[in-house]
Amino acid sequence: YGLYALVMGFVAYSFTFTVGRAITKYVAAYRANEQYERIGEVLSTTLLINLVIGVLSAISLALCTNILITRVPNIAPPLQANARMAFYLASFGLLVTMLSQVFNAVPQAVQRFDVYSLIVTCTGMLTIGGNGLLVWLGFGVQWLIAWNVMATSLSCAAYFIASRRLLPEARLAFRFKKDLMTGI
Repeated sequence: YGLYALVMGFVAYSFTFTVGRAITKYVAAYRANEQYERIGEVLSTTLLINLVIGVLSAISLALCTNILITRVPNIAPPLQANARMAFYLASFGLLVTMLSQVFNAVPQAVQRFDVYSLIVTCTGMLTIGGNGLLVWLGFGVQWLIAWNVMATSLSCAAYFIASRRLLPEARLAFRFKKDLMTGI
């Protein structure tokens, strides 16, 4: 399971950007001033930015996988197929993580730390519990990474649902607002 730690550590420290963190400030400010259209604009713009960065990062990681497994940590040839698949799965997880950053900022921005904490706690328990069960049942690194991607996807969905309920007036428009780029 050292391969699991290697892949997850590499992704966590190399590719996760915090572009979505800036929206916490802007959502809170626009909400205080009742500028609900701007909330939708900042969420949409940040979502598009994170989507582009997430896709580019995931593609970059997938394209660099062979170099990473053969040259960087010099993974033994019998483990390279597992490592390759683990990095490919982690690439998808990276994209989901980038998208999740947009929506996990909303409960914080509207000061609903109870909702934020509930999702973080449930996701953590789900991830750790699932990992423990998979290890106990003898599943390998690919299953562990896949489970982590699934837990991250569920977390993203939970944050999206929470965001819609906490800010029903904010509408995602999937438009890129250039004037928001100076602040995000």
